[in-house]
Amino acid sequence: MPTIEKEPDAVMKSAELVDVSNLERYALRVTGIAFYLLLAYAASMTLPLVFNSTGTGLDPSWQFALNYFPGSDYKFGPDVIFTSGPLGFLNWPEGVGWNLAIASAVRILVWAVLITELVAAYHRRRFAPIPCFFCVLSVVLAQPIPIWAFDQILAFAALLLIVRDHPEKQRFWRTTFPLSILTALAFLAFPGRDYVTLMAAFALYFALTYWQERSKPSRTSLLRFGWVVAAPFIAYLGYNPSVTGLWAYVASIINLMSGYGVAMSLQRPLSDDLCLGVFAILLLSFAIYGARRKWLGIEAIACVMIPFFAGMRYSAVRHGATMFNGFGLVLFAILLLKCKPVKAATVAGGMTWALLCIVSLAEMNIWALSLQLWNPAPHLEQIGKVFHWKRSIASVVAKTQANLRADALPDSLLARIHGAPVVIFPWELAYGPANRLNLVPLYTLQSYTAYTNWLDRATAHHLTRTPGDTRLLVEWKSIDWRHPLLDVPATWEAIYNCFEGELALPGVLLLKKKDHPAVFNFKGVKRTISDVHEWQNVPDREHAVSVSVSFSPTLLGIARGFLYKINPVYMDLETDHGGPMRFRVVPDVLRYPFAINCLPLDQCGLESLVFGHVCQQKVKRFRFSGDGLDSFSSWAEVAFAEAPDAPVRFASENVLESESSARADSTQPTSTQFEGSFDTLDVVSLDGWAWDAVRPNVTIKVEIYDAVRLLATVTAEGFRADLKCVGKGNGKHAFHYLLPLTLRDGRLHTISVRYAGTASELPGSPKSLIFPKP
Repeated sequence: MPTIEKEPDAVMKSAELVDVSNLERYALRVTGIAFYLLLAYAASMTLPLVFNSTGTGLDPSWQFALNYFPGSDYKFGPDVIFTSGPLGFLNWPEGVGWNLAIASAVRILVWAVLITELVAAYHRRRFAPIPCFFCVLSVVLAQPIPIWAFDQILAFAALLLIVRDHPEKQRFWRTTFPLSILTALAFLAFPGRDYVTLMAAFALYFALTYWQERSKPSRTSLLRFGWVVAAPFIAYLGYNPSVTGLWAYVASIINLMSGYGVAMSLQRPLSDDLCLGVFAILLLSFAIYGARRKWLGIEAIACVMIPFFAGMRYSAVRHGATMFNGFGLVLFAILLLKCKPVKAATVAGGMTWALLCIVSLAEMNIWALSLQLWNPAPHLEQIGKVFHWKRSIASVVAKTQANLRADALPDSLLARIHGAPVVIFPWELAYGPANRLNLVPLYTLQSYTAYTNWLDRATAHHLTRTPGDTRLLVEWKSIDWRHPLLDVPATWEAIYNCFEGELALPGVLLLKKKDHPAVFNFKGVKRTISDVHEWQNVPDREHAVSVSVSFSPTLLGIARGFLYKINPVYMDLETDHGGPMRFRVVPDVLRYPFAINCLPLDQCGLESLVFGHVCQQKVKRFRFSGDGLDSFSSWAEVAFAEAPDAPVRFASENVLESESSARADSTQPTSTQFEGSFDTLDVVSLDGWAWDAVRPNVTIKVEIYDAVRLLATVTAEGFRADLKCVGKGNGKHAFHYLLPLTLRDGRLHTISVRYAGTASELPGSPKSLIFPKP
């Protein structure tokens, strides 16, 4: 049989094809090795293992509560509510029961889902893998935040599962089941922002996929969708088999979400808003351009934009752009994964991603960044702690015991409690583990979390239903220049009517429940529609007068509160001793009538009213101010009422002075020996400490001046371990003050700090600083 020889050109073409194939395989191997090395680095940097100890203060208190109450008889929903749910300890696990072990296991499981989905995404796009690199690099750049905020790792993993496949091609065990587990975890751990945004993203992706195709989902697809929707509610009923409890949980979540943007907003620096705006414009521009070029489907854009804008709003309210940028960078990378693998899309996406990285690093202050943030060694040490579990737990216990010494209560107070149920007001829940108290939660855990009138009334209702031997520990503490009683008018009424004074100690009051709650009959005095910017005169009575103020949000205000935030609103009070005094308020809670003329304005006033029914300062008039009023109508309904049967005595200045002198003569030395230091001053805040060596465990106050103008009177009550170590009483003598934005006028200001009631300045005072314009 004759042989057929190939033409020379054909032989050359065949060889070229073999060479190209070999080059492609080689390039794929190199790319795969590079991707997996980068992924291994990202995995080591984001493995969410933490070993937290219990501490004292505002945030450590609610973090402890989220670890303590899920193991108690109190159920989230009917008995207690917070921005986190019964699995909230997954974000802040502490050495309470088995929480550290459970949280570590769950966190590793969710982390494994995230890493697995990144691997699956690479295999689907291995011939166009650049978006996969962007996604992993985004996780690396953002990693300092997800380690602290585990909910973001959960959100990333869930979003990757949602956009993984077409709804008709999803497999139950491969996609639907793990997604239902993640949404159930979000519902029980982070029921507000995370659960709601994930479910909204999932529902939009499902609906818009079929809408864009002009088709209907199959029965199997609808069943899978229904399973994901139902799984969180089934999980809650497994935790608390009560439909009523589930409804209370959902209603509370709605109120927390609706009130957050009003109650917790802070005036952020202009650079934060600018950074968030630039970030949003870049991402939106790419999404719109990608949709026009048919690179992106509308379902993928909607799926990413929902958590993007939810996260941006959350950061704009309180946390700033630094926390958001890492989250937004990963969301953009997920959007890139859904782009068609065409060169133009890859180039445009890469350029946009690079710009977003620049914006993120600029906001993180690139010159102050340390490469230590991306050093895997500390993360590997955390992994090592798992293999020395008993030693790690012992270290957590030792740190917890050291931290809690700052909240040890006097024996005289503990003897009166003697195992009785204890409610903490307003928020120092760390007293519980520090003194082994039988804690009963406020409905909102910490009073300031009662963002709405509904939550305030629910907290008051739960407080009235506490057992008859309940004790209430009360301190004068607040956040963001707020009045702790104006935060919760209904709860304050329940405290005054249902509890009476038992023991007064410096800085803390112990109240016990009355055998029979007091009931006062308030009768209407006048009801007017008034301009809230103008002073409102309080009817001059020698008994309690209440007021309710019903604000009406404008349409713009409603939209602003839902989509963005409402700036702070302040209430200015003027008393018979002068004024005005300014406190931040939440407009919605002021709809509930509260006693205005005998409102305590500090710890001494609260003690005098609760223990002796004596009002130290009578409020004469009030008004409202602040940028937040732009979101409400200038006219509000103001209703006054009086209660002639309310046993309140208004003390004159002479009476107060004599009472104060008598108390000083009987309980306190007349001499003082002040010590302290004005430590630091910057454009945002100042810090220092002050104490009286004659009364080493009694807190004192300092006055802060801008030249000759009094800015504020602050109680030096913060704990500092260094003060305690050098013998400054119990160490609770530090002060921290956030300076008002009005100082930022581009001029030089001289700030001084004095011991309250004296002309003596603290060492280190005064300090001068130019306050740049925002």
